[in-house]
Amino acid sequence: MIFLSMLVLVEMLGQAKTMVPLSHSSPLICQTVCNCNIKADGLISIICNVESLSQWNSLCQEISKIPRQTHSHVKLKLQGNFSQLNVKFSCMSIIHTLDLSHTFLIPRPEMFASMNSLSVLNLSFNTIQNLPSNLFSSLASLSSVDLSHNAIQELDENIFNDTHLLTALDLSYNNLKAISYLTLSSLKHLQEINLQNNSIQEFSSVHISSCRNLKKLNLHGNQLRAFHVLGNESEISATENLEFLDISSNPLECSCTLLKLLQHLPDHRKTLVSADKTICDSPPSLHGKSLDDVNETLLECTAPYSLKVWPANETSALVASSLVFRCSANGYPSPSVMWVTPWGDMFYSHQKDILQYKSLHMAEDEEVFTFRTYEEPNVDISTTIHIDSKNNLIVNKFRGSMSGNFTCITFNEAGNFSLRIQISAFSKIKPVFVQSLFIGGYSASGLLIIGIFVGVIKSLVKRIQHKFYFIVPLFSKSAPHHEPDTTSNAASVEAFDNNEDDNAGSGNDEEAQSGYSLTVEDALYSSKYDTTDVGNSPKEWTPKALLEYLEDSKGRLRHGMGRKMQRVRKNVQSIKESGSVYVHNIVETGSSAARTMRAGVVMGVETVKYHVQSFKELCGTGDMGTQTISMVSVETDVDSNQSKEIIKQVTFV
Repeated sequence: MIFLSMLVLVEMLGQAKTMVPLSHSSPLICQTVCNCNIKADGLISIICNVESLSQWNSLCQEISKIPRQTHSHVKLKLQGNFSQLNVKFSCMSIIHTLDLSHTFLIPRPEMFASMNSLSVLNLSFNTIQNLPSNLFSSLASLSSVDLSHNAIQELDENIFNDTHLLTALDLSYNNLKAISYLTLSSLKHLQEINLQNNSIQEFSSVHISSCRNLKKLNLHGNQLRAFHVLGNESEISATENLEFLDISSNPLECSCTLLKLLQHLPDHRKTLVSADKTICDSPPSLHGKSLDDVNETLLECTAPYSLKVWPANETSALVASSLVFRCSANGYPSPSVMWVTPWGDMFYSHQKDILQYKSLHMAEDEEVFTFRTYEEPNVDISTTIHIDSKNNLIVNKFRGSMSGNFTCITFNEAGNFSLRIQISAFSKIKPVFVQSLFIGGYSASGLLIIGIFVGVIKSLVKRIQHKFYFIVPLFSKSAPHHEPDTTSNAASVEAFDNNEDDNAGSGNDEEAQSGYSLTVEDALYSSKYDTTDVGNSPKEWTPKALLEYLEDSKGRLRHGMGRKMQRVRKNVQSIKESGSVYVHNIVETGSSAARTMRAGVVMGVETVKYHVQSFKELCGTGDMGTQTISMVSVETDVDSNQSKEIIKQVTFV
């Protein structure tokens, strides 16, 4: 049943060409919408073209009217473009075979719900990329699925969990790179699986360990380097039951792995088809040779050796930088590489299900990553780690908490070998605690020395100032008696008083004040502290002379302050008098203005009165004749308050 879809399509087209005349018992759908072929055995083949949603609704109504009979089998082929039609097939529960090839169908979740009778489903040639995990969840009677010639890249491991009766699965001509061993684990009745012309890189007996009835397996035209026979006897038994195996057109490694596969096939010369096209890609000594020409004794394996890692065994990494760890080893078949982080996470670029059966002895519950993001609360740095196709481990934004041993493990069927790389983290922000202590100590010491130096200088300056300003002692042991010169003092005071009087007469306060200060200075320093009058030297001064000088200075200051206060009183009195005069002038000016305003108002009233009298005379009610008009005006002199009346009379003849 490898080409099941093509056979069904050819059969339907043949039936469409040989349509028999419809009887009166034919379904109404065959008379209105679709072309039908009804056979004597009860097989009904229907071909319908659907272009719009309204046509789809009509089709659903007509199909639901077909009577359900146990002996009938309904085949439905739909044509048209379903890419823009969001349809569900719940109305077609009576359909047994559904052909949706070449319809540009986009699978949606539970699209085939309630199709309990569906046993054959053809979804080929639709450029499908993804399949919802619950697409086949309600198809318990499904026995054959054709998904060939699409663009499927990945299969959910639970997609076939409810299709326990599935016997044929066609996934050829897609873009599959790997298949999980859980994807086929529920297909115990599977007899045929077609995986040709994909990009599958690894396959093993583990993938088909649950398919005990599997007879045909087609892996032609993939990227397989080996078919691994792994696990215990019960898991290997599915491989031993194969009757058809095609692994041709793959870059095979002709090693002990391939030898183990040949040993577990019942008769590999019959089971292994296209053996002449099954060519060895490596080792170099067997490159280009077919399996028919290879001696089984040459199919050997070599455990990994000459392991090389980069960076070196011990190195430092800058925090928040990116790191690339490289690892390579010699061996045959080419050793696989797995990385283990310091905290125990494992990174492997291929499938975990093969790892646990190789020489690593891994537990089933151990998790293996190809990519992972590490985030922590209250930490701005988000770190990602992934392993690329060349088995390089790439760490983006390395953290200090990730320091430790990164382990590279290389392995193949012959053994394994590992090597560690110790990574420590450093930061651009250097530790400066000790340096800060030294810098702080040096700074404090320098400031202390500068403070002491400034204090010493200030002390010396004060001493020097004291020595120069107070070098004359207040008391002397031998000082001659000195009489104050009263005539010179009186002359100074008289000059001071005259100067005060002159300044007061001029009315200039600033000149008076400056004259006063100069006179006091002359009186205190020129007359009183003149050493020529006291004696020949400061030694002739006595406490009695100093007291006399102080008393004399006090009297002169008292006299000067009295004169100053008298001047201030005079100025205040002058201000009062000038203010009174100014206020009186304001009052007089206001009174004159008031009188002028009052005279103007009186003149206006009088003018109004005379004008009223004139109007009366004009109207014949005044004293003048009826033909005489009098005009009276009043002129008032504002300065003399004298009024003058001017009467003008105009007589009309």
